[in-house]
Amino acid sequence: MNIHRCRFVDWEPAVVTTLAFSDAESVDTLRLAAGRANGDIEIYDPRYNWALESSIKGGSGRSIESMAWCKGLLYTTGGSTTVVQWDLLLAVPMNQYTLHSIVWCIASNGSNLAAGCDDGAVVVLSAEGDQKLLQRQPSRVLSITWIDHRIAGGCADGRIRVWDSQTGHIIATMTADRPSRDEDIVIWSIKTLEDGNIATGDSTGAVSFWNTTHYTLMQVFRNHKADVLTLATSGSTLYSAGVDKIIQCYTKIDRKWAQTNSRLLHGHDVRALSLYESPSLKTLVSGGVERSIVISSADPFEFAQGLFRRIPISPQRPIVSVNQSKRLIVLWYESTVTIWGLGADAEHKSYRKLVLMQLNTEEFITHAALSLDASLLAVATALETKLYKLKWSSNSPAPEILKADLPFDHGAKLVALVGSAQHPSLILVTEASDVLRLPAPGADRPGTLDVISDEQNDPSNPINIIATGDNDLVAVGRLSGTIDVYSGARGRHVCRVPGLGAMITSLSLQQNLLVAITAEMSIVEYDTSSKSFTKWSNRNADVVPEELRCLVDKCLGIFYTKSKPELIWLWGANWMAYIDKSSDFALEEGRNPLKRKRDRRNESSDAVSSAGQGKGYWITYKYRNILCASSLSADELVVVERPSFDIKLPRSFWTKKVAVNGA
Repeated sequence: MNIHRCRFVDWEPAVVTTLAFSDAESVDTLRLAAGRANGDIEIYDPRYNWALESSIKGGSGRSIESMAWCKGLLYTTGGSTTVVQWDLLLAVPMNQYTLHSIVWCIASNGSNLAAGCDDGAVVVLSAEGDQKLLQRQPSRVLSITWIDHRIAGGCADGRIRVWDSQTGHIIATMTADRPSRDEDIVIWSIKTLEDGNIATGDSTGAVSFWNTTHYTLMQVFRNHKADVLTLATSGSTLYSAGVDKIIQCYTKIDRKWAQTNSRLLHGHDVRALSLYESPSLKTLVSGGVERSIVISSADPFEFAQGLFRRIPISPQRPIVSVNQSKRLIVLWYESTVTIWGLGADAEHKSYRKLVLMQLNTEEFITHAALSLDASLLAVATALETKLYKLKWSSNSPAPEILKADLPFDHGAKLVALVGSAQHPSLILVTEASDVLRLPAPGADRPGTLDVISDEQNDPSNPINIIATGDNDLVAVGRLSGTIDVYSGARGRHVCRVPGLGAMITSLSLQQNLLVAITAEMSIVEYDTSSKSFTKWSNRNADVVPEELRCLVDKCLGIFYTKSKPELIWLWGANWMAYIDKSSDFALEEGRNPLKRKRDRRNESSDAVSSAGQGKGYWITYKYRNILCASSLSADELVVVERPSFDIKLPRSFWTKKVAVNGA
C-alpha cells in the first residue's frame, strides 16, 4: 500500500503565554487552563493523561496574557480593558467586565479578583462584577498576588507595592536590588508563599524573597542568566523560569530558602508555570515560545531526574481533513483555509497549493467541512457560518470559488456536509449545543433552517462530528460521553448511543456502523440500524490490548480503506494502528507493561511494533506530530505531519555555561 507522507502543511501552533490549575478540591474535578498568544484557550483533564477537554478559539489581535480561577470559573485577560468570565460547559463567554484601563494581570483570592492596570491602578473585581478602584501610582502593574486582605503588585519601575483592599491605599513599597545603577528593573512575576511572604522574579534574573510583615528583603538568588518571567509555588517549594530556558527549584529548609535543583526541559523561553500539589498528584506544568506544554514531577527530590511528558503540538481537535474524490488536503486555522491537491506519486514532491482563502472576520475558524464531491465548503466561526461553492474545471487545477447566501447568521462549533451532490444538507452544532440542518443551495427547500436535536438534547459541550456523505447520517459526540446520530435528509434524530462513561476523542461512521473511541481507549462499534452494539464490539470492547490501552497520546481519528474494509485504522499524535475485525483480540496473560514501555523507548524512529501481529491489531510509532491520517484511494494512505524542527522560532537566549542539575 502506498503512503503519502505529507510535511508541507504550513501550520504553526501559537506560543503558550499562561497556565493555571483550577481551584478544585479534588483531582477528579481538577482542570488545567492554557492560554496562547493568538487568544486560544485550552482546557486539559489530568484524569485522562491530559486529554483536551475543551478548546475556545481566539480572534484577530487577541492574546491571553493572564488567567485566574475563582469559585470554579475561569477568568482571562490580555492586551485589552476587558476581563472575560467563561462558561466552560459550553465553551462560550459568560460575562465580560470592562475596566477603565488596559489590564496586564489578574489574580484570585478565592472570592474576588485583583487586576493590575496599565495606568498604575489596581481594581478589585467581585464575582458579581462590582468594581473597586484602588490607589493609582505612576507605573504599570505587570504582576499581582493576594496576601490575605492585601494585594501586592510587581511594577514596571522595579518596585513592589502593597495595597490594602479594604481602604484602597498603598501601605508599603519595596524596591528590587539593582546590580548596576544604569540597569532598569521590571518585576515580571510575583507569588504569595505559604507563610504569607512573597517571592518575585525580575528582569535581572533575580528571584527575591520578601517579608510582608516588615516589608523587607530576606533573600536573593541570581541563578538565572536572563529575565525571570514566571513563578509557581505550593507549600515549601518554589519554581522559577524565564528567558534562559532553565527551570530552577527552591525549597524552604529551616526557615531559609535554598536553590536545590534545576532542569532544562525547553529549548526556548519559558513564559508560564503552574503547580498543583495534593496527596495523589504533584505536578509542574510549563510552556512558552517552544509551543509545547511539558508535564513534570513537582516533587523537589524527583524534579531533576524524574520522568516528564511533552504534550504533542498536534491539535487534539482536528484542523486538517482529506477529500478522496479530488485528492485534496484541507487545513483551517485562525482565519485561513488552505487546500492542496495531491498527485499520484507518493515518493516525490507531488502536491500543489490550489486555494488560499483569508476570511474577513475577527473571529477564528472553529471548524470547516468539504462535501464528498468537493463542490461545497462550509466554514464556521463563533459568530457566523459561511458556505462556498467550488466549481472545478479541466482548464485549471484550482477551483472557482463563489460565496453562497445563507438565510441565517448563526455561528457554529462544528459543521458537516451530508447527502448527495443533488441534495446536500448543511449540519451545524451551535454554541448553545443545538443541532441545526439547512438544505444547501440546489436542494428542494433552500432557506429552511430546522432544529433536529430532540428535547432531551445533551447540553454538554459537543466535541466531535462525523458525517457519512451519501449515507446521510451525522454523529455528534459530546464531552459527557454521549453520541447522537441524526439523519440529514429527513432532518430528525435517529438514535442515541448508550453513554460510554468517558470523553469521546474520535468517531467514525461507515454505512450504518459507528465506531467510537474514548479518552480511556475504550473501543466500541454500534449499529445505528439495529440500535445495538455489534457482536464484535461485545466480544472485544473489554479486552483491548494493553499496548493500545496504555497509549499516552489519545486516538484523534479513525478511517477505513476500500481494499480492506475489515480493518479499522486509528491514529494519534505519534502513532498509527489498525484493528482487524476479522479476528478477535487475543487474551493477554502475564504481560509486563513496564517492559513494553522500555522496549518502545529503545525502538528507532522508523520502527514498527510487531506486538500486535496475529493478535487482531498492528501499530507503528514511525510518524511524529500527525495532523491527519486517512485513506486516499483503495490502495493509498495519506499521513499529514508537522515536524517540530520545521516550525520557525525566534532566536533563543544562549550562554556558554548552562547548569541543569543544580549549582
